[in-house]
Amino acid sequence: MGEGILYRPTPYSLCVAEFDRSKLAAELAGLSSQDAETNDLIQLRVVLELGAIDAILANATEDHLKEIERWVIEGERKLAAGEPIYRADSKFHAALLQSLDNEVINSFLP
Repeated sequence: MGEGILYRPTPYSLCVAEFDRSKLAAELAGLSSQDAETNDLIQLRVVLELGAIDAILANATEDHLKEIERWVIEGERKLAAGEPIYRADSKFHAALLQSLDNEVINSFLP
């Protein structure tokens, strides 16, 4: 949600926002980090998720959406509490790609 891809029109629904994919990809790819491996992983995430967003939207079932929403809520809760959101963020992004039900993609996920 922090990237502006998703938004909540109501407390009970999660929607995909209109966004400029190239602008978002450039912003995410340009994140600075002292760790080159972290930058590489961020870039991979951008490529996979932005390239897959249409397929995710087409294939996501109610169960997939519930799992995605679960990790959005957990991330928001952690953020509000001032706690690290790494696990919730990782699970959110994994849930996005798992909605594709692609065994090859799933084999790369944690």
